[in-house]
Amino acid sequence: MTEPLQTIINEFKTIDPDITNTVVFRMDGKTLAACENTTPEQTQSLIDSINRITHADSIGGIESLTVQDINTQLSLTAVDSVYLATLSSREADQKVIKSLAQVVVPTVIRLTLDKAVKSQKKRKQQPKT
Repeated sequence: MTEPLQTIINEFKTIDPDITNTVVFRMDGKTLAACENTTPEQTQSLIDSINRITHADSIGGIESLTVQDINTQLSLTAVDSVYLATLSSREADQKVIKSLAQVVVPTVIRLTLDKAVKSQKKRKQQPKT
């Protein structure tokens, strides 16, 4: 898990108590950040479900998806090869969720991924001693 992402995910419930679960993950099953009450089994079940949807012939991929039932909603946002899933009550402030899911977290993900890529390149360029 990356510390900046985990810090932001930990604050979701403070920002809006109607947000119940949040997870940032890759489709290969790697969890980058998750709130305390999100289990690895829940994350894997979500990944499996998304994989079934995205492997449909008519769908090229998911940029954003929201699924609602009577009381809750799942919001999924793709940022490059990373996904943010947020489960909240339908009472949650949608402007807040949209801001977190489409502005704040994607920015941190991109900055974190960019930093990781630069760090890997720097290690490869250093001469072996």
